[in-house]
Amino acid sequence: AIETLPQHGSLTFIDMDGLKFYNDRFGHERGDELLRTFARHLSERLGVKAQAHRLGGDEFAITCEYGDVTWVESMLTQAVEDLGDSGFKFAGASSGSAHVHETRIKENSSTWPIVECMKISAATSGAVMKIRNQF
Repeated sequence: AIETLPQHGSLTFIDMDGLKFYNDRFGHERGDELLRTFARHLSERLGVKAQAHRLGGDEFAITCEYGDVTWVESMLTQAVEDLGDSGFKFAGASSGSAHVHETRIKENSSTWPIVECMKISAATSGAVMKIRNQF
């Protein structure tokens, strides 16, 4: 998906908060349920305008061809609120976003440097967002 993003497209990296709590307190089955529930809520919120990807562990990403970071962050916030309504009151997410054009990578470069540069750009842009359920 990253290799097909247009220059104005965006990539949002997400780190789930609370997975360790659910794994340690309620067992790995409950932690796995948290991940599946988050993925379902996020995908439902994004619809066809953006796509959610599980990177591994508690890390996810969202690719958005339109680069509408404000909308993506709003959908992410709502997905975390949905988690609270689904019985995961202590779950949250931290995220950072970057646009493809912010990476300043040559067009013929491999996709791995683009992903790494977008991670760095997202983490250092000052736009890291933490979302927590209110309990």
